[in-house]
Amino acid sequence: MLPGIPGQEIGPNHVIQLQERVQYLCHLESRRFPGSQPVSFAGFHLARLEQEDFWVCEKSDGIRVLMYICLAQDGSHDVFLIDRKNVYRHQGPGFFFPHHADKTKPMRDCLLDGELVLDKVPGRGEVLRYLVFDALVIDEENIMDKPLTSRYGRLQQYFFHPYKKMLAEFPQMASEAPFQLVLKPMQLAYHLDIVLAEIPKLQHGTDGLIYTAVNSKYVPRTDQGILKWKPPHENSVDFKLELRFPPIKDTSKPDFEQMPLFLLNVWEGGRKYSFYDTMTVDEDEWETMKKSRIQYDDRVVEVRWDFEREAWRFMRLRDDKADGNHVDVVEKVVETILDPVSQKDLLDRCPAIRAKWKARAAAPQPSTARPVIKPPPYNLPPPKLPFPNAPHWQGSCVGYGFARIRGPSVVNGWVR
Repeated sequence: MLPGIPGQEIGPNHVIQLQERVQYLCHLESRRFPGSQPVSFAGFHLARLEQEDFWVCEKSDGIRVLMYICLAQDGSHDVFLIDRKNVYRHQGPGFFFPHHADKTKPMRDCLLDGELVLDKVPGRGEVLRYLVFDALVIDEENIMDKPLTSRYGRLQQYFFHPYKKMLAEFPQMASEAPFQLVLKPMQLAYHLDIVLAEIPKLQHGTDGLIYTAVNSKYVPRTDQGILKWKPPHENSVDFKLELRFPPIKDTSKPDFEQMPLFLLNVWEGGRKYSFYDTMTVDEDEWETMKKSRIQYDDRVVEVRWDFEREAWRFMRLRDDKADGNHVDVVEKVVETILDPVSQKDLLDRCPAIRAKWKARAAAPQPSTARPVIKPPPYNLPPPKLPFPNAPHWQGSCVGYGFARIRGPSVVNGWVR
């Protein structure tokens, strides 16, 4: 796991200019982080893999960042890595990306999506690599409305193909770059076995799979067309952690040496958080936390559900995120915990996914001719629609009989 994102953080004055430029390139209404976010894979998504075309790849255990490339005054390229907090970090000199139509000219603005990983290469030690899996802007052209097939094709032909040819001609340029760029391989959804067979050969850690709808656009923020699958025992959620210490005897002062309550607060948007559940920490784990002198209170933590102990357990701090998962995302992850999908379930579906994929490919394609639209008759009143008589929906936990998966309803006097 990377200790952090490399590069020099850009100050508040210059970063606004960069954010406004990216906002313009992405056709966004604000300067927020333009990256997409996947949804957790649930049982009903198995049917969706049959109904739509998806690509699949391994989910690298790295740091998700966007890479913004723009021209510098000297004709080279300035490269910035953008994290989820919308912090921009300038990478040192050493990058040049030739134009696909003329290798003597530089590529114009590009915005790529990928993950930083630290590969362990035999004989070379640790090598920092940026695995690119999507693109929002290539050569100053916004391609977010294009399907994944077109975006990935642009990455291959317009960006990586001329870049790799340049490195082959001038190999010293590869050693001057702060990190290596690699195009992440994708497979058709029914070739999951190929992806799984390659995972043991990878030089970095993995923690699941990513399915991406082939015909979908690039969607900032939560994208229902990107499905994140993890083994059931590794499904995780990000909360804001709050420590509540017991008071020193006969005083109102907190006793920081005693085991506190570990409260998990869920993000509801803006600056609003509310109590969701507690996290279980053993005595020896608490002693280790104290000795580390690391502040855990008021930080975003990633936790997983321990099926044997029926409790949330600490995994790691998430300083790359300004907030925990939104409450809607948390409830979706809880659904996947309650209705888990195993690797065997995915493999067993591959024959059906392949059959449906082939059937769609063989079916006659719809005509691209514009349909003839008849004008509506004149002087007709608008139709009267009955008011829908739908029952009030109480939330995703209705029907389960509990709101926090399982376990005791009261912990140390706290109602879960």
